[in-house]
Amino acid sequence: MSESTTPASEWAQMLPLSLIDPNPFQPRGPIQAESLSDLVESVKAVGILQPVMVSKKGDRYILIAGHRRMAAAQTAGLPEIPCIIKDLSENDLLRYS
Repeated sequence: MSESTTPASEWAQMLPLSLIDPNPFQPRGPIQAESLSDLVESVKAVGILQPVMVSKKGDRYILIAGHRRMAAAQTAGLPEIPCIIKDLSENDLLRYS
């Protein structure tokens, strides 16, 4: 089965939120807590349905995509989140942002 047809649960890895840092190249501004309320309630009820994307840097990870999902998971008090891990350079981090 190719990655594009493999369910997320088969290729995502659960990572502690404490190991994921924000992307220093993220062009979007801070997320307003009020705009997350519906997403936070959904995360509390069913968890994160679509993994975020991260890149490994040393012993930590940099968030590439899924800033709202990660913020909602933090607000909901989840200890970990499903992640797709990509091997990206700093240039790639900027491009993906």
